[in-house]
Amino acid sequence: DINVLAKYAETAANVDNPWLHLADARSFVFGPTHDRCYKPPAMANVAAFYWKYAAHSTQVKLVDDQPFPHTLPTNSTPYFNQSEPAGYDGPGHCLRHVFFHQEEMKPAIPE
Repeated sequence: DINVLAKYAETAANVDNPWLHLADARSFVFGPTHDRCYKPPAMANVAAFYWKYAAHSTQVKLVDDQPFPHTLPTNSTPYFNQSEPAGYDGPGHCLRHVFFHQEEMKPAIPE
């Protein structure tokens, strides 16, 4: 229940005010379908916590439909029980959502 955590975050003296400090935050929450460490609805609850304080629902992106184990996959990471790279750029998706949401992310120039 995120309300228990929310109440603590809102009232504890040693926790920054989430209404103030999360209102403009952008969050990328990744919960792969084969994660044995964090079972559903763990990551959905994390996203719900951020949505509670976000000024706009688009600030929070929940990805919970990718068949990976407990990882933030790169392009070379295979899907669960596979050996070929899946081509999912987890860090890139995260960076585009959190930092580059208002512009197209440009690739690095090879040296």
